[in-house]
Amino acid sequence: MSFSFFLEAIALPIVSVFGLAGNVLSVIILNNRHGGLDLNSSFTSLLVCLAIFDSLFLILANSIYTVSALLPSHTSLHVLAIPYLIPLASIALTGSVYTVVAITIERYATLRQWHSRLLSPRVLILFY
Repeated sequence: MSFSFFLEAIALPIVSVFGLAGNVLSVIILNNRHGGLDLNSSFTSLLVCLAIFDSLFLILANSIYTVSALLPSHTSLHVLAIPYLIPLASIALTGSVYTVVAITIERYATLRQWHSRLLSPRVLILFY
């Protein structure tokens, strides 16, 4: 048993199951408005979007690498599916990255708005 087989056929599915479970729990908690979370709806929507993109990437990465490690090479299903699965996995990964950037911008805007209300010009005079 090679190290590559261990990573692709054993470790990747185990880590992916934990990642998918965490993403499903995140979506359930974030969509539950009665959970006591005091978050903006835009921030919550971005976190749900991130969980969905990450889940898609985990499913597609497993279908690419785990299936190719377990099945014999060049099966007809594998040869037909790979040209579609690899671009879809790249799209999911790109969506995940852009969602993280959007979360960062949203958090920056929220903190800047909070900071400008907290430190009004009258309060700044008191500090000097």
